[in-house]
Amino acid sequence: MSLADLKGYSVPFSPKGTAQIVGGLPWDFGVDILSIQYRTDPDQIRKLLPEPLELSREQPDVAYVWFGDWQGLWAGNSDMLGVNPERTQYTECLIGVRCSYKGVEGHRVVYIWVDKDFSLTRGWFMGFPKKIGSVHMGTRNRFLHALNPSMQACGKGSRYAAYA
Repeated sequence: MSLADLKGYSVPFSPKGTAQIVGGLPWDFGVDILSIQYRTDPDQIRKLLPEPLELSREQPDVAYVWFGDWQGLWAGNSDMLGVNPERTQYTECLIGVRCSYKGVEGHRVVYIWVDKDFSLTRGWFMGFPKKIGSVHMGTRNRFLHALNPSMQACGKGSRYAAYA
């Protein structure tokens, strides 16, 4: 067997390509996000912006945290939800800040923690600063809350916790 006989979009390569951590494009995603936006000291944000990025002119003091309950598929694995769902589901915590580049407003993702290797690998392909972590969300499986009267309903005044 030669290297040319091995298949896969990412390592580890194998004869059928089934050992790969991440499959090929396109990648499709669905997510429930708990988003927290807050104001902070612009000098602290500036410390997180490498040149040539600058503070946002519109919102120089805005940062945010996202807790996400994700589901993702890649080309050729649409049956994974029924066959191997743990290869499609992951949680993530992202910290981002507002910034600008040559006067154009934008965002910089500063840190991301994920709980699965395939999300980590896929994120590195896309240039995201991901690392393995433990993420917990009190809002997971919100669609089940309506079916369980002992669960808190989602809406105004709801309280949830999340941490990474």
